[in-house]
Amino acid sequence: MKSSKLNITTSVKKLIYPLLLAFTVNLCTYFPSLIEKYYSRGLYPRISCFLRAFCQISSISIGDCIYFVAGFYVLLKFIRFGIGFFKTHQKAAILGNGLVNFTHFVLTIYIAFMLLWGLNYSRKGIGYQLKVSPLPYSTEELCELSQDLIQELNTCRLQLDSFPLKDTSLNNIYTIAFNEYNNATIDYPFLFYKHPLIKSSLFTPWSSWIGYTGYYNPFTGEAQVRTDLPRIMIPFIACHEAAHQIGYADESEASFVAFIVSEKSSNVYLRYSALMDLYRYTRMELYLRNTYPDGPEKMNKEVKSDLLYIHNFFKKEAFKQSQTISNAYDLYLRMNGLEKGIESYNDVVAWAINWKKHQASILDKGDRR
Repeated sequence: MKSSKLNITTSVKKLIYPLLLAFTVNLCTYFPSLIEKYYSRGLYPRISCFLRAFCQISSISIGDCIYFVAGFYVLLKFIRFGIGFFKTHQKAAILGNGLVNFTHFVLTIYIAFMLLWGLNYSRKGIGYQLKVSPLPYSTEELCELSQDLIQELNTCRLQLDSFPLKDTSLNNIYTIAFNEYNNATIDYPFLFYKHPLIKSSLFTPWSSWIGYTGYYNPFTGEAQVRTDLPRIMIPFIACHEAAHQIGYADESEASFVAFIVSEKSSNVYLRYSALMDLYRYTRMELYLRNTYPDGPEKMNKEVKSDLLYIHNFFKKEAFKQSQTISNAYDLYLRMNGLEKGIESYNDVVAWAINWKKHQASILDKGDRR
């Protein structure tokens, strides 16, 4: 019994430094200006570039392999702990040591996550760089955006009549994202994207249960994309995940960055994909406001067909998705400063409306001069 108590005391001592470091890292999140200058535009680009350069050695997602091995390792640890707990008479000591070791593990993961990427949640971000904010907008502005998007979708879709939407290879789509980020740096140098790295997710067979379209692995710097999605969605998703790679952690900001990259793109496929994504969020916001403008009737039948295909794809998957995982991700977003949780994705609509107003004001000032 005495040795067990000694083990607990020794284990608790091991938590002192991780706790202090975790507290220090968390304290940094209260200083967005310092994070923006010294981390997001200083240390982080070097870290992410190194990780992406290293992970380019394999076309397979190294991060997914690590997740799988880590999950298997944790499962074995829990099984061994359970067996040891029920076999021993010193249950209090075993439980105490197990709790301390688990806390040490969680603190280590938290510190690594924050230093490798997570601090980007607390940066000033794209709004600070472009001098625009996702301010509240009126229903009238939302309707106007919807109408504008319908016109742009119609125009783009006509140019895609002979484009093999379903047959475009994934590698070609990823290359489109890489190239357009390089083109965007002409107007927005802070979007510089070195060592581009987007890979197909190894977890695609389980994606309908987990409920994701893409994700970023902060421990390897890789961006993963779900490969069984309607092909027209993937260009924008690839750009969204690339935005995470260059330091935009907020989901709505990542979508807004991807929208900016696609806005002036010469690639019609990417523009159409981005407009489609933004339009779907816009329609959702109109639905939540119980507003139904006379827009869809003016939409090309090809655009309607594409939207219906996407709608049916996710409708078939709705019953498969795990609510537990969805709730856990919602909690994760809230813990990282996104008060709306999963609903923060919809904020890309606010970014788009205020961005258009910002651009209009710049043109207006230019005309006055």
